Amino acid sequence: MSTIIGGFGKGVDGSVSINFGTSGGKNCSKRCRHRSDFKGKNATNACYAQAIEKRPDRQQLLAKLQRHDKMPAALVCGSALLELQALQLRGIVPPWVRFSTSGSLPMLGDATNGFRTQLRALVSWIVYYQIPVHLPIETAGKADFYRTIVGDIVCVRESLQTVGSHQTAGGAVSWVAGDDIVNGKAIFLRRIERARKECKERTAATGRKAIVCPAIVASFKQRLGAGHNPLAKCGSCKACAIGTIDVCYPKHK
Repeated sequence: MSTIIGGFGKGVDGSVSINFGTSGGKNCSKRCRHRSDFKGKNATNACYAQAIEKRPDRQQLLAKLQRHDKMPAALVCGSALLELQALQLRGIVPPWVRFSTSGSLPMLGDATNGFRTQLRALVSWIVYYQIPVHLPIETAGKADFYRTIVGDIVCVRESLQTVGSHQTAGGAVSWVAGDDIVNGKAIFLRRIERARKECKERTAATGRKAIVCPAIVASFKQRLGAGHNPLAKCGSCKACAIGTIDVCYPKHK
């Protein structure tokens, strides 16, 4: 029997993911600049999840996500909850739950009352067991919508779509900073410096705490020859789950 939850959530052992479908599919806003078909000014056309799902060694993952595309989102939530409860009965409590390592949560028009009820039940159970949750949403309007459903119990984090909006956006956000101007290893240091600068800009403009993702910084330093760093894994810190902290990711693809 196929399982709903995925075995890779935040890069740390035991973390899990919950996905509602394929990346760039029906659940992903057409306003997301990372979509391969996005035509706007800030387009990156570089969705890392879409690229992963196209790899020959990820055919099993893609087939699973395509099944989720066809399932009612309420059933995905209910089934994921049952699987998490079964793990807990065996004494297994995941260290992280990451929503949407692929794809996104349903668009507003597809968020039925049944799905909203099931999503809140799922998130409530996760929070009850004090499991950190990373729940990213790709646009401001969609993030605000999901905050009305579960925002009182978990951090719903908006993924900023417009360059420079880190200085004006409200609520918990994350964004990517950096460019490809410098060639070679120096580009890693340049991206870290840019991310730190934008975090300072965010705090100065909004008063909110903003940090550079420590896992990416650690992984960059490993590439620069600083040796192994156990923090070079997403999920090593809890920032993505904390609503009072904003997170800037140095561009890492």
